Amino acid sequence: MRLSLISRRSLMVAALLLGTTALVACKTEDTASADENRTITVGVQRPPNSYDPLLSVWGGQYQMYLLPVYEPLIRQNTDGTYGPALAVEFGYSDEARREYTLTLREGVVFSDGTTPVTADAVKQNLDRLLTVSGPQTRELSDSLAGVTAPDARTVVISLNQANPDLERIISQLSGMIVNPAALAEGSDLATNPAGAGPYVLDAANTIVNDTYVYTKNPHYYDPDAYPYATITMKVYGDQNAMLTALQSGVAQLGYGGPDNVEVARRAGLQVAEQPTNVFHIVLHDRDGALAPALADQRVRQALNFAVDREAILASVYRGEGALTTQIFGPNTEAYDAALNDLYPYDPDRARALLRDAGYPDGFTFSVAMFFPQRDGDYAQAIAAYLAEIGVTMQINSLAGTTSDPSIMRQNGGFVNGFGGQGAFTDSKTLFLSPGTIFNAFGSVDPELNALWEAAANQTSDAARQQGFRDLGRAVVEKAWFLPTTVVNAVAYYREDALSDVTFTPGVTVPLFYELRNKAE
Repeated sequence: MRLSLISRRSLMVAALLLGTTALVACKTEDTASADENRTITVGVQRPPNSYDPLLSVWGGQYQMYLLPVYEPLIRQNTDGTYGPALAVEFGYSDEARREYTLTLREGVVFSDGTTPVTADAVKQNLDRLLTVSGPQTRELSDSLAGVTAPDARTVVISLNQANPDLERIISQLSGMIVNPAALAEGSDLATNPAGAGPYVLDAANTIVNDTYVYTKNPHYYDPDAYPYATITMKVYGDQNAMLTALQSGVAQLGYGGPDNVEVARRAGLQVAEQPTNVFHIVLHDRDGALAPALADQRVRQALNFAVDREAILASVYRGEGALTTQIFGPNTEAYDAALNDLYPYDPDRARALLRDAGYPDGFTFSVAMFFPQRDGDYAQAIAAYLAEIGVTMQINSLAGTTSDPSIMRQNGGFVNGFGGQGAFTDSKTLFLSPGTIFNAFGSVDPELNALWEAAANQTSDAARQQGFRDLGRAVVEKAWFLPTTVVNAVAYYREDALSDVTFTPGVTVPLFYELRNKAE
């Protein structure tokens, strides 16, 4: 069966987790006063879920809200390397990569203007990882042995096992340092950020769930680094409204999906895009608790052979992306392009595998769908292909529901878009550890665990990459997932306001510290 054109809804290509769109170079103003009054409005599709870094998520557009108000320990550069932020010197201090030392910048204070950013403040924040359970805290907490502050400017992170993603992790949510005074006071960080970033949230002019306004932090250590006096994040629930705002100049930068790329170009907007988000069905009922058939590897492989990835990419995503059979994204160490040939579209082979597994007439299972506006057409396309081999995939829309493992266990799988960050943490914290979001039923596979351990403990970059590729191949062969496409993350922007918007592997929206280049 070839997939017919499906009625398309606007697709937001920014899912869970993590291609960074980097803004580089903005039209300069003629006078200093113009610089002082410069503003930028960014169109987004969702409000923040929390201003507490440990309770927020990095993926999608959520990070856009946190980056102006929190300064990370180190920064991810557009070429994938890391540079100074709160820390000016950083690196491993032992060959086994179990001890990581940071030297903090002198004279930095939090946005309250009085509380200094010290090693003890950083220690308090990193210690929170062991007591606060958030969407991404396990990226570091599982390997964190302890944190010490030998002096006011030195922080030592000790690991109980190698964590190849450590620098990425501390450049993101876990490295965003909260004012310890706010922690001590029990401030509501969900709505009141308390960081050391270049901006502060303007609560008086912010309208919750609609408009979020940021003004310059007068106590920021490098006040001339950012050209905008005001940054406004405007929530547009409708893609057409966002494009209209961009076209009229009300907004200068916005995010959307493949459905609107050609429309945006015809409207005279610039488009930057890069394959980033792996769209897939998580087959997490791998032990057959709800659907016994899913416990058989042959059945899960049959589902992978049953779908026409090329047609899905063309019809659902208008060709804006690439085909894939693997959960790991192109920017991760585990990605291996050769794996994308393992499951060609072959419904006859799919039916034969079902017969061999004892399900000649197919079976029924259900999947949860948390973002029906984004994923509705995709889920229906998958269901149509599976129906051709006798498998019924029931789609349960759970819009507005938290993707908690307890909710996940009510269905045999769920529809997801996932921007992978790192092979080490993506595999361990998302699907190898029981009870995680991609492993709600607690599946344990000794072979996969052994492959992960072997890869994680390699000290050679080449050996570690090969180890994670071996893990990636095993995951694909065991068919724990049904991945089909790596969909482009998309940014729309006005050429008269921004120029040369590009993507860096791993994150789907701009890191705000790249805005320092706008005035140059």
